[in-house]
Amino acid sequence: MAYPSSAANESSAGSSPGGPQRENGDPQALFEAKAILVRDVSLEALRSWLASPGSDVEKALRKAMRIRHATLCQTTRSAVARRVLGVAVARGRLSHLLQEVAPGHDCDAELLLELFVVRELPRVLEELEHPCFALAGSQKTEWRQVLADACSRPLFGPNDSATLAKRLSVAWSLPLWMAERWLQHLGPLSAFQLGRAMCQPARLRVNTLRTTRLELMQQLSEHGVRSIPTAESRFGLWLPDGRPPNGGVWQLPGYSQGLFEVQDEGSQILALATEARPGERVLDYCAGRGGKTWLLCALVAPHGRVTAWDVDEDLRKQLLGARAKRASVAELLEVADTKPSSQADVVLVDAPCSSCGVWRRHPSQRWALQESEIDSIAAQQLQILEEASQLVHVGGRLVYATCSLLRAENDAVAERFEQLAGDCFRRWPFESGRHCRTLMPHVEGTDGFFMARWQRQNKASESRQSIMPVATARNDASMGESIIKFGEAVSMSLKRGCTSPTLLSRINPESPVAQSVAAGCTEISEDFEAFPVWRSQEL
Repeated sequence: MAYPSSAANESSAGSSPGGPQRENGDPQALFEAKAILVRDVSLEALRSWLASPGSDVEKALRKAMRIRHATLCQTTRSAVARRVLGVAVARGRLSHLLQEVAPGHDCDAELLLELFVVRELPRVLEELEHPCFALAGSQKTEWRQVLADACSRPLFGPNDSATLAKRLSVAWSLPLWMAERWLQHLGPLSAFQLGRAMCQPARLRVNTLRTTRLELMQQLSEHGVRSIPTAESRFGLWLPDGRPPNGGVWQLPGYSQGLFEVQDEGSQILALATEARPGERVLDYCAGRGGKTWLLCALVAPHGRVTAWDVDEDLRKQLLGARAKRASVAELLEVADTKPSSQADVVLVDAPCSSCGVWRRHPSQRWALQESEIDSIAAQQLQILEEASQLVHVGGRLVYATCSLLRAENDAVAERFEQLAGDCFRRWPFESGRHCRTLMPHVEGTDGFFMARWQRQNKASESRQSIMPVATARNDASMGESIIKFGEAVSMSLKRGCTSPTLLSRINPESPVAQSVAAGCTEISEDFEAFPVWRSQEL
């Protein structure tokens, strides 16, 4: 499941939950006080979230921590977030167990929290933070035996007649209707693998207008942070050790200087699917908060132009504010204040969707989405795609994308658009020969995304070849390029289930960064498959 921190960070909470201990204070008393604080703030957030079905747990979390801001340090804030988001992710499984041992109490915030801490948290972190963290300050001592029973109980007994959809739903904490759709479209093996894949290390996107991947890798390495080039995005790095301790990704060297963004590799691949080139004009038709917008700017630099548009005025204001802080893109980006009417070389439509492909990042969305909403979402997507298609000039390219894994929002919308567009657009294939592509978390290791590509038709475009992306980053020296290629190969091998020792025999650059990458990859390849094993043992 998707929990917000690494084991290393959690262990540090066990040794010193409130930072440096007071010189004259009782360490045990201080520790217990911090543990009770973590529990109380976590409960405030969970009660607020559960009281409003369909609400955002992250908003409830921020509100609860804002109220207790003066008493929370970085470590206690991390511990609170870990519990609240962890309960949101595992709620389906936790509620199932509570319903089995205490019918009618499956939505009790305190029981959900305590069951998560004693049953789920040790499995993620391999050890409890501290014994007193487990049930610190619990007022429900009469439920201790219930919790003990729930912890020791398997999800399903040997004679249980639960359907495969029910087992998938409980095991990976999914809405039952979504589990049924996964099984219908993917089959049992892929459906369960997809559930297991919803836990991956953080990805970064290098801002190549300011630095290169190699330079950022060196800078991170100097601060003890391992990074490896992503397999498909030439702008990406991933952190095999997960969320860095002491403040997380946002405290890493280079973040405040704008050298990188936090962006899933799949999101980067969507922007790269446009194959936007230097000097072209690109329209980001559903820009949102601008994650792909900044990468599009890097693709068209130094003389291109990106126009960002979103129907949400607040998001447009956020984009304007972010643009003002990014001197490197100020001349490349225009944030439209009204719906664009000018045509562009490339139009990217990252349409509003169910977001079920990114549930690991936004855990409460899995409980907010209703199956009855899917048809109306798909109708809106088709309308937006038709509008955007009018803004592609002859010979230009149109890319439709979602962060959904549902056919109704993906292939079905693309097929309906082709019926309506007729001969105006022809399919623009990827290297695979298909013009549609789905990124699956259990296959590509990214969040779940879908994309479809077309080219606006005219006679001259019939013979046009697939446009090859043009690298805008500075060329690395041959040694640096070898390191990058090596890291990319390792990333791809991990996706395909290979081990890195085979790759290590190919190349062994003599540099500290290369040695760090090589050592890290060897360790990762040995642990990669073992990491999620505990989650599959109960299936």
